[in-house]
Amino acid sequence: NLTAARAAAEAVAMRTGSSRVSAARLDLASVASVMEFAREWEESDELLHVLVNNADYRGRAGDPLVTADGLERVVQVNHLSQMLLTELLTPVLSRSSPSRVVHVVSDAHRRGRPALEPKAVRGQEGAKGL
Repeated sequence: NLTAARAAAEAVAMRTGSSRVSAARLDLASVASVMEFAREWEESDELLHVLVNNADYRGRAGDPLVTADGLERVVQVNHLSQMLLTELLTPVLSRSSPSRVVHVVSDAHRRGRPALEPKAVRGQEGAKGL
């Protein structure tokens, strides 16, 4: 939700007094989107002092269980794509020193039991790596 991301960036900018806070479109359910985002950032020559990885996707009715990349959606969005993004942006973070990567995790695992068994995903067409 780019509108919400821009509102959050504006709130951070107002609170910190920094005009160098931004938001951009990124679909963590797509490896291509993650790679494109990282490439565009790299080409922009902008510094990156703080990368906050904060996805808390729990699934929505109607969303496919498996992404177009053949990965289980919750795992790809909440874990794999964030790590890929961090890896791809490491050169930018290095040249932006001092820089930080912050991984925000939820405690959602404490609130219930998974409604999906891993073996249920294995049978999905296109699923791999499970």
